[in-house]
Amino acid sequence: MLAQQRFSKLEKRVNEVEQYYLRKGSLQPTTSKEKDGDKHFNTIKKQQQDASCRDAAAAKRMRDLLNDSDIFAPTFSLAFT
Repeated sequence: MLAQQRFSKLEKRVNEVEQYYLRKGSLQPTTSKEKDGDKHFNTIKKQQQDASCRDAAAAKRMRDLLNDSDIFAPTFSLAFT
């Protein structure tokens, strides 16, 4: 009996999750809660894209600084010999 109840609960939950993802796959969100979730997802996605752009720009600046210091390294070593 207990196993039957667990199975019923699990089956019900699986159906709920399946319906949620079927609704989520449609073009228009059906509830305001889903719209809020979509906005939140889009905001996070944009933040991640912005962060990756900032990381790329920082890496480029670091490469440029290292390259600039490599250019001056021979000059400094000659000046102090």
